[in-house]
Amino acid sequence: YRYNAYMQFENKLGRFNLNSGIRTSYWTLNEEYLFSPRASLSYQPLWDKDIVFRLATGYYYQTPFYRELRDFNGNLNTNIKSQKSIHYVLGSDYNFKI
Repeated sequence: YRYNAYMQFENKLGRFNLNSGIRTSYWTLNEEYLFSPRASLSYQPLWDKDIVFRLATGYYYQTPFYRELRDFNGNLNTNIKSQKSIHYVLGSDYNFKI
């Protein structure tokens, strides 16, 4: 069995927008509990052009796919864990109409 839950919070503070949340999951196959916090902060300056600057970070997990759970003989591998990474993203958006 797999159990998943998530919560998200969004708050506008003037020209800033904060979006944060958590995801959790538990998988009975390998008894792995994952806790994944994440946050994104964006800022839209008062410019003539519609530009948004964004900073985001978070923990991310990729649970194993079906093929990774089986060996070449078809036996189930219950000693497998999710791939884990921490992301940091800095970027901007330029919105325009064509």
